[in-house]
Amino acid sequence: MKNFILQLVVICIIILGVLFNCFVSVSREPYDTALVYKDNEIDSNVLSEFEDCDIRAIEKEINELTKIKRAEEAALKKEEERVESYESLQKHLQSGKITLRQLFSDTYFAGDSLMHGLNSYGVLDSANMSTMVNASLYHLQDNISKIISNNPGNLVLHYGINMLVNTDSARQSFIDLYESLLVHLKKELPDTKIFVSSIFNVSSKVQRQYPGIEDYNFALSKMCKSIGVTFIDNNPILPGDETYYGGDGIHLSKEFYSAVWLPHLYFEMNLSDNN
Repeated sequence: MKNFILQLVVICIIILGVLFNCFVSVSREPYDTALVYKDNEIDSNVLSEFEDCDIRAIEKEINELTKIKRAEEAALKKEEERVESYESLQKHLQSGKITLRQLFSDTYFAGDSLMHGLNSYGVLDSANMSTMVNASLYHLQDNISKIISNNPGNLVLHYGINMLVNTDSARQSFIDLYESLLVHLKKELPDTKIFVSSIFNVSSKVQRQYPGIEDYNFALSKMCKSIGVTFIDNNPILPGDETYYGGDGIHLSKEFYSAVWLPHLYFEMNLSDNN
């Protein structure tokens, strides 16, 4: 906003300066050595001063700046509404007006031990899950018929932490297999909205043992976009310290699932335009 006002002021100063120069040039005495009048006509140099006053170009620039300002205001308003909606959701959950089980009653979860926490903590109904400790994408492959027969309104997947090998070939193999399974799911479940959860970051104390999470997530987000599946980036809500992690620095607390991740997930799912 400040930049826009500053730019507008500068443009106005330029316009006034040019007009002032034009006025001074016209109002000078005939004997001014800088100007020569002939037959009461304005010298061609003075006319060129007016020609330099490209009002249309200036108006166009002002209009462009106005569009930018309006776009910035719209984006700010959208973000404010987003924050308000999220805070309202949190308040309803805390007051008991709505429960997580109600929010995710038509959502099926499949994944590794990080998704299995929803089951082991009893946060959600275990009937709507296919999760397993140390699961890889082959777990998804083995349970794909079960997921299809369930025919959920929403499907949330989390795989990757057990398949991390920080090489280009291993990462590409992971992406290729994931993509083939997702394409199959989209074909068999045309009315189901599919969401791929980013691989959760580990705590800072064990990051060296799990290199490549960021690269895997980048590849995942790119792949999801290419096939029209929604990628949910969860890592902005993970502080990186030990707040929500267990002793191993990998698995997460019940509080994280119920108070942080699931509200975030629900909110992101309802903002999605994919599927």
